[in-house]
Amino acid sequence: MDSFDSEESLPKSVDKMPAGTRARVSISIRFDSITRRLVGPHAPTVPCPHCLGQIDFNDRIEWLGPTAVTCSHCGKVIHIVDLLHDE
Repeated sequence: MDSFDSEESLPKSVDKMPAGTRARVSISIRFDSITRRLVGPHAPTVPCPHCLGQIDFNDRIEWLGPTAVTCSHCGKVIHIVDLLHDE
């Protein structure tokens, strides 16, 4: 058993914890779905990287797999990561 496993060695408050321990306590991991950001009633439209037409993922989108769509304006294939470069 190392020193962090014994109850006596654990600090009583976060303020007294070593810096490394504080960092581990405050880390939170959150998954943010790319599709949820693009589809929904409040989702923003994004410009097509080819023709600059506004793409609304709630209307007239043809998916070509899990990561690509066609632009409803110019018909070119767009990879989702190309639309997220500004985020």
